[in-house]
Amino acid sequence: MRRDDGDTRSLGISCVGTCGVDVGRIAAKQKGVPAASRVDEHLWKIICLTMNAAQDQHRQKTAEPDMTESAAALRVHAIAYLSGHRYAMIAVSRREERSCVMTETLRLRQRTAALLLTAALALGAMGAAATAQPAFADDVATDSTTTPATTAIDKVTVSKAKFTYTGKVIKPKITVKAGGKTAASNIVKSNADFTIKPSGAIKKVGTYKIKVTGQGAYTGTKTVTVKVYPKKPTAKKPSTTSSSAVTAKWSKGKNDVSGYQIKCSKNKSMKGAKTVTAGKSVTSKKISGLKANTKYYAQVRAYKTVDGKKYYSDWSAKKSVKTKAKAKKSSGGTVYITNTGEKYHRGTCRYLRYSKYSISKSEAQREGYTACKVCRP
Repeated sequence: MRRDDGDTRSLGISCVGTCGVDVGRIAAKQKGVPAASRVDEHLWKIICLTMNAAQDQHRQKTAEPDMTESAAALRVHAIAYLSGHRYAMIAVSRREERSCVMTETLRLRQRTAALLLTAALALGAMGAAATAQPAFADDVATDSTTTPATTAIDKVTVSKAKFTYTGKVIKPKITVKAGGKTAASNIVKSNADFTIKPSGAIKKVGTYKIKVTGQGAYTGTKTVTVKVYPKKPTAKKPSTTSSSAVTAKWSKGKNDVSGYQIKCSKNKSMKGAKTVTAGKSVTSKKISGLKANTKYYAQVRAYKTVDGKKYYSDWSAKKSVKTKAKAKKSSGGTVYITNTGEKYHRGTCRYLRYSKYSISKSEAQREGYTACKVCRP
């Protein structure tokens, strides 16, 4: 038979002697046959032991303690044509005294099963009359396919379905149940029984489907889903130089994000929190429109948008800061500031369309605001 890669290889096994007294050899007929493809030594011993048992049985039947060259000689020759680990072709020949050759050929999925049948044929050849056939000879006299019993996959689970981005490939531990029993536990890659194929390398933020397909003794396909979320950012203590605004700060570290969400509240439970967003490249955000001389709590989380869906990290720890008290006297008149701007304006300026907070001109200047060049307050 031919391997999937087009390479044909064979493995020869010979056992020659009078009634199986001596064991011949195990030899690879073609160079380059990998060690993993060679016949297991203990299986070869099974064949030899079977032949020796047949010899003892023959001696008892014929009452001849010593076998001679005139006795029926046996030659067992098995050729296994390897095709990966899926099929093996076994040819077994019996040579009788008058050069009568009988050959049995079988094609099986398991090389080990094929070799055990070889041993059974050897036993039938040595312990029975020359015209006798093994009980299963009709089934294997011609090239045929024997399908071993298989078990369907019942269920596939993972040790955990949610992971945090680390920058490295994630390998979920998979458990497979088949036939009401655990067939495999905590496997992370394909093996002889199951093929594991995730829908891409599980590394970046997003949803992944892992397909588990049975092979060999197992059949069926099951799918399990895992998700990867952004890493939680580390919050730093906020700062303030104003009676109406604080600046939240954080450390982003190595992450896979689209941006950050920040909320600020005077309640530690974050009830009634004011929420703003920031881009993925920044590590601070100013939050305006707050009350003077009031303690506020701020926390931040990362998010990533994948195929229109947002994946959020856990919220960071809460950090607090107190806004400045308002000055008792204001001088220079009243001006206005916005949530995000760095300018102060007249009350009629067009830049105040979306947010507008009153502040004295002198206080605005102390806090670093500069005059709007459009309305010139």
